[in-house]
Amino acid sequence: MNSEVANSASTTLSRVVLSLLAIGLGTTVGVYFLSRRISEGRARPALEIAASALDFGEVWDQRSFPWTLPIRNASNEPVEVLEFKTSCGCLSVEPESLVVPPGETVPVKLMLNLNAKNRQKASLCVRDFDVGLVPVTKSSLPGQTRWKLHGYVRRYPLVTSPARVDFGEALVVGASFPSRAVDVHCLIPITGLTAECDESMATVHVEQIADDTQSYRVEILPRADLSVGEHMFDVSLKPLLRARQPGRELPPFQVEVTAHVLTDVYAVPSMLWLGAAKLGEVLDGTVAIAARSRPFRVLEVRQNEEAQVEVARIEGVDAKTHVFRVMQRVAKGGTQRGGMEFIVQEEGGSEPYRVPVSVCYHGLPK
Repeated sequence: MNSEVANSASTTLSRVVLSLLAIGLGTTVGVYFLSRRISEGRARPALEIAASALDFGEVWDQRSFPWTLPIRNASNEPVEVLEFKTSCGCLSVEPESLVVPPGETVPVKLMLNLNAKNRQKASLCVRDFDVGLVPVTKSSLPGQTRWKLHGYVRRYPLVTSPARVDFGEALVVGASFPSRAVDVHCLIPITGLTAECDESMATVHVEQIADDTQSYRVEILPRADLSVGEHMFDVSLKPLLRARQPGRELPPFQVEVTAHVLTDVYAVPSMLWLGAAKLGEVLDGTVAIAARSRPFRVLEVRQNEEAQVEVARIEGVDAKTHVFRVMQRVAKGGTQRGGMEFIVQEEGGSEPYRVPVSVCYHGLPK
């Protein structure tokens, strides 16, 4: 009996030992392959940027600050960068994708908007700035390569009033275009101020205010031959410093200008909302085609072939205002958008032109 118990115990012990050995061997093999995979991951191609290239030092506040990053491939295989991810919308990268050959360095051009996002930061004489940049590659592990470009931004010593120029509805074809003035004051000593812009958009004129060499007025006059529509451009202001210091020269200061050129004839409203109705019912509204200065004629009304719109003129209106009734049959459910064009010709005008009106309604089920 004792012999049988001893044999059984011995067998059980042997099995336990074998199980432990198997578990130990399996763990060792698992650790080996896991460490090998980690090692292989670490051995994948690596992109490097020198620390000095990630520090742009101290620069003046500006909307378009150029900087170049030399990206080096420290591996023995080419690395394809599919795209660059950034931590904010203040940075653009060119090229957007590239291949870095093994052991070589490829320059990447950056354009940074250093303008402060709020007034509190904008009021600081000097503030820190940083932005993250991540190259997305086919072979890289998540978060494997991440760079931070940083530096300090000095407040630009120029104050403009207004900060932006919008001509609103002042630019009408056939009428004399007015100018807009921007008052400029420099917070540091300067000897003068120059202003430039795209000559196909406008002309600019700089005039010193009284005897104050630090205050100027810049007149902006859009070209009379600008086409109908919205035009956006910059006026570049350049203060001339009395004493130039290496690396401290002021970059141009950009003033944004919006010039919306309008025709004399316009629609009120330009987007006609007719409301909601069930399928098959008819919605109606009123639109006026009016002129700012000259009488005109409505030659034709054009509409989309799919639109079920009827337009009827309302009589008894003067030569500078024409009113129309618009009737829309509800053909589809949900929010629908369509439109029409009124072809008009001004009195004494050379060519007819179109005045668009969009029509919207919401169709309800029966």
